[in-house]
Amino acid sequence: MKKCPNCGVDMPDDAVFCSGCGAQIAATEPVATSPTINPVIAMIKQNGKSPAFLVAVIAYGCSVLFSFFSAVVAIISGSAIASYFLSSFFDQSDVSDLISGSYAGYMVSAVIGCVIPVLIFVGMLRFYLQCRQNGPYLNGSSLKLIRVPYLINYILSIIGLAFGVLVSFILFFIAVATSGELNDIFSELWYYARLYYDIDFFSGSNIAAILAGIIFIIFIALVAALVLEIIYGKKVLRSVKVVEDAAATGAYPQPVSMFVIVLNYILAGLQVFSLFQLNLLAVLTSAASITALIAVSIAMQKYNKDVQMFLSRMQ
Repeated sequence: MKKCPNCGVDMPDDAVFCSGCGAQIAATEPVATSPTINPVIAMIKQNGKSPAFLVAVIAYGCSVLFSFFSAVVAIISGSAIASYFLSSFFDQSDVSDLISGSYAGYMVSAVIGCVIPVLIFVGMLRFYLQCRQNGPYLNGSSLKLIRVPYLINYILSIIGLAFGVLVSFILFFIAVATSGELNDIFSELWYYARLYYDIDFFSGSNIAAILAGIIFIIFIALVAALVLEIIYGKKVLRSVKVVEDAAATGAYPQPVSMFVIVLNYILAGLQVFSLFQLNLLAVLTSAASITALIAVSIAMQKYNKDVQMFLSRMQ
């Protein structure tokens, strides 16, 4: 029930005219109010649609594309070179069948190798587009699309590096255990090299020690790479999960890993040396990868700065 503002008579809520004095009653409708956006989600959306993250998305997508084309060109060139040399020893039809089968297998491998990077790129692009949309909510599925493929790649990288560590250790052990036999073999090889080809620049007396030393250096480098990959990958996954949880719940955010940010800058700096080569596609791939690493690190730094400001306001 509502009262007439003119005479105070009770009347139904949907009445247009007063039953007592006949005055017209203005219709009142509830004012639509837009839902208030969670400040944490608003902060994440602001970072997700930042120019730095957009540059990271574009650069990463270009690096995936250039990497795929580079692999295709390498496969085509390798097949042509292999066909040229094998045709001198085998029948042309046999060589064609062998090259065709190898070519198809390598092409399938190149496509499969791009699946995980493409999924990560799609997740990054979806997250950027979601952050640009108006609304109080942010779906964290796009971040999960980044995290899950990266987890698969992380596990595969660890397995590959661990296998390399094991193989290098076995080769080092063999080189040390058979040092005498290796020295004898290489001494004989150097003897014939000096005798028939007038090559006298090396002695085979210490080749086993040199070989063992080289393998040991490779072993140490692979161990360091394995440890670094374990730490780096774990912190990347945690950083993505932190943002994903904050986007889904709107709870107090946590900063992402500073270790990842610093290492990204280091990796970008190391990749600068790969720009000085004649392969244009490889140069474009490296340039895009460097840009992506720097841009995503800048976006992560801005996110950490915003998180610290948010937490300081809440205290």
